[in-house]
Amino acid sequence: MRRRILLVEDHVDFREMLAEWLGRRGYDVACAGTADEALELARACPFDVVVLDLLLPGASGLEVQAALLADQPDLAVIVLSGEATVEAAVATLREGRAFDFLIKPLVDPGRLQAAIERALAHRPPRVESALAPRERDILQLLSAGLSNAAIADRLGLSERTVRNRLTLLYTKLGVETRTQALLAYRPR
Repeated sequence: MRRRILLVEDHVDFREMLAEWLGRRGYDVACAGTADEALELARACPFDVVVLDLLLPGASGLEVQAALLADQPDLAVIVLSGEATVEAAVATLREGRAFDFLIKPLVDPGRLQAAIERALAHRPPRVESALAPRERDILQLLSAGLSNAAIADRLGLSERTVRNRLTLLYTKLGVETRTQALLAYRPR
């Protein structure tokens, strides 16, 4: 499975060079040059990692990062900046919840790939793709606070079938309780 990268960089030549370099390394790369383009692309489909310039026309990278993380809280964000100060790095990593902070010019693109791979290794897996539609339905109703009986009624199943499906779901998600299942299942 190719990992999806959103590259948000306003300098066209640098953006194209990085996109081509990452594409040759097996990533599926979408590019944006502005904050609005980045948010539109992110709403259209989920990404595994966002590589984000700190200074963008129309909004700061921190504002874009906050908007992206509001929609996808476990999204891995790697910030690139030519305006590298200790304060900017601390704000980005702590307050902005970025995974990493790299300084431009990026002399060695391998550093970016290493940061992406570390971010992917620390990111929780997307479990919804492994679930059947009925399993997702059950989890959605579970997240709404419905009891097994109410879920059974809504889906036209027996309460016993719902109990059995939940047991199988817990195994599939590697959890033991409803709360753990809901924390593991975060639809995008």
